Amino acid sequence: MAPSSEVFKQKLKHKGFFGYSDLYNFCYNWFKDEDYKISEDEYTEKIAGNGKEILIRWKAKKKISDYVENEVSVDWHILGMTDAEVQIEGKKEKTNKGEV
Repeated sequence: MAPSSEVFKQKLKHKGFFGYSDLYNFCYNWFKDEDYKISEDEYTEKIAGNGKEILIRWKAKKKISDYVENEVSVDWHILGMTDAEVQIEGKKEKTNKGEV
């Protein structure tokens, strides 16, 4: 097996309103646009009293050369996700609320 090294590790956190399907599609399409092969190794959804808990695990790979391959692991953990409405420029729009 070829040696590997962790180059970058980042954690992002947001609590409040967000568009779940917009966020999911944006991230997925970014990897596709950058020529990564992406696999969704896990997707679990639990419904609790305070909303949905969603766990998603992606692995994205891109061959750079015969000797180098980029591999990106993305772990999503969404807590307390509920449907919500926000008012944007006087119009009500459906969105989600929770912690990503």
